Amino acid sequence: MQYNNIIETYFVRETSDRYEEFLLKPKNDFVFKKIFGDVKNKDLLISLLNSILSDKVKDVTILNSELLKENIEDKKSVLDVRAITDVGHHIDIEIQVLRTVSMPERSLYYWSKLYIEQIAVGESYKKLKKTIAINIVDYDCINTNKYHNLFHIQEDETKLRLTDVLEIHFIELSKLKNINTMDNLYQWMNFIKGDSKEVILEMAKINRDIEKAYDILRTMSQDKEARALYLSREMALHDEATRREEALEEGRVTLLIKQLNRKFKDLPRDLEEKIKKLSEDKFEILSLDIFELNTIEDIYNTYKYLLAIFLLICKKATLNLLGWPFFERKRFNKWFCIPR
Repeated sequence: MQYNNIIETYFVRETSDRYEEFLLKPKNDFVFKKIFGDVKNKDLLISLLNSILSDKVKDVTILNSELLKENIEDKKSVLDVRAITDVGHHIDIEIQVLRTVSMPERSLYYWSKLYIEQIAVGESYKKLKKTIAINIVDYDCINTNKYHNLFHIQEDETKLRLTDVLEIHFIELSKLKNINTMDNLYQWMNFIKGDSKEVILEMAKINRDIEKAYDILRTMSQDKEARALYLSREMALHDEATRREEALEEGRVTLLIKQLNRKFKDLPRDLEEKIKKLSEDKFEILSLDIFELNTIEDIYNTYKYLLAIFLLICKKATLNLLGWPFFERKRFNKWFCIPR
């Protein structure tokens, strides 16, 4: 069953009517919103924002604290945190663990929606307030070594800023391992990334706000309903990741078949079906060999070769399990040109 790994990794095991110590992952957007999007925890949101922004925040009004079950289970829904600061700045924080194509453009699109929603048709542009988009992503997104990048609109040569109303942040959790500082932003991001319970505890010991967030996380982790919603969200994200991988793989296969059809004019239907069923590693080999294939017969032979190599490797693995002597395994490798 496709969810076995998720359940094994993320769910708790019940023994003697008691639950083992287990922590939900703070970078799960459902958990993130439960911690930072709850009006009861707005002090934590203020602490997080002050670790990110240069203009210090004294107070916030959280705009979308509700968490609907249908949104949690919808793999395409965005569980962001929206707020207005004490000086009227609009802020949207989104955490994204799935690699997203055109993330900068996506962020600019959501920023623009948040910006234009501030006024109605016919109202003065003077009512528009500074709007800040904060993107916390768990993959490399911006082509710099920095893990926190801040963007504005400015003139190319003089660096003169056109306006202060646009501010977009990208914080890449994947780059934390290369950072030596221990400021508040680094502490918060290590907590949110949550690579291990030990790291979370370490951050909680040196930061009181993170200690409170950790207590909330522990309480959530022992709550049956919260765990069920968390698992639903993890499954939804897993489904979306699988859909993206399958779409990418399908696109690659379609492109290869088009290239072969263009080269050989008319590819037999049965050969197309064989190519579609190739595993990823065999598909890679066939893709690399495309320029050396001169006839359709070459494609069939390559396909048979890939299957033969696969069977030989399986046979070798079986013989290893049966305790083949080292010199026999070495001779087998030499005969069939199989790498060690």
